[in-house]
Amino acid sequence: MMHLGDKARPIIGGEFQTGEIRMVKYDAVLGDYTAWLDLGGQQIAIPRGELELYEVKGNIAGFVGRIVEFSILEYDPYREIYVASCKGAKLKKQQEIAARLKEGETLEATILKIVYFGAYLVIDCLTVILRNKDFSQDYTTVGDVFQKGDKIRVKLHRISQNGKINVQSMPKYLNPYRPDFSEFKPQMVISGVVRNIKPWACFVNIAPNLDAICPMPAQFEIGEGMLVAFRIHQVRPEDKKVRGKIIKILNQ
Repeated sequence: MMHLGDKARPIIGGEFQTGEIRMVKYDAVLGDYTAWLDLGGQQIAIPRGELELYEVKGNIAGFVGRIVEFSILEYDPYREIYVASCKGAKLKKQQEIAARLKEGETLEATILKIVYFGAYLVIDCLTVILRNKDFSQDYTTVGDVFQKGDKIRVKLHRISQNGKINVQSMPKYLNPYRPDFSEFKPQMVISGVVRNIKPWACFVNIAPNLDAICPMPAQFEIGEGMLVAFRIHQVRPEDKKVRGKIIKILNQ
């Protein structure tokens, strides 16, 4: 692994180098927000499109502080900066980790970011995806149990057509909590979080390990992760099901 020395000139297209992203700012020349490193006095710019193998949407401020591997694409003599890419290093790492996972190996991952559908994890600088349904045996989400920076062991679930690695926790989590259905009564209004949306219905988490089912509201649009007010219509302890209706969005 090559590290930049004091005013050393990196070789364009040379071996992978390592550095920490220090800031993110808009670059008028590149026409987008760009990640910046400062190694040995040299300014290194990594455009948004070169940070990951897949498209990075939205704010990239979360990359600040990350240690990344990159290769130099070109030198801009007018601005005296180098333009770099993480794609080559990530592709190599992706192939290595995918091969290990395909052989059935379980690996330790670090939680990078909790999102409504699960979490982004990092395995040796490579970002992988852990979805809630691949994390637990019940309705428990990754965010219910873990937080950013926690470690979790995973195995391969699948690799998508665009090369994204989806993993499964090992073992899959089972929440010991069992809902007490006597606490829920018809016409009770309770806050909950929209967990899953289907064409025919949606599921709202109203208690640990309990997702209630309801029709899609016609008067407003909802999205996964939204906090909502939920009115209970029916409680069926024998089937371990609660049905109702979303009456209001709470976090808008």
